[in-house]
Amino acid sequence: MTITEGSPNITVAVGDEGVDLTHPDLQANIVGGFDATGNNGNGAPTNNDEVHGTACAGIIAAIKNNIGITGVAPNCKIMSCKMSFKMAQTDEWLADCIDFA
Repeated sequence: MTITEGSPNITVAVGDEGVDLTHPDLQANIVGGFDATGNNGNGAPTNNDEVHGTACAGIIAAIKNNIGITGVAPNCKIMSCKMSFKMAQTDEWLADCIDFA
């Protein structure tokens, strides 16, 4: 079995409360985004309370040699699909994010 650090040809969609699109550990791996909640944030969190998506994205693809952790696939790309707002979501938001991804 070969273990790799991912590939820049692979994009992982993170469906959550949004991903901090300017986070220094993630910024190099962010490729656009989508906000199904109608807040027009391109997949960014609406406020500082919504950090779960950023944490998940970091576990997936935080770059190597940064200020925090290194993701399990630091060579992959992250696409934020915001489908939750202040812990609330609708079936339509979930479906829209899956469709976008």
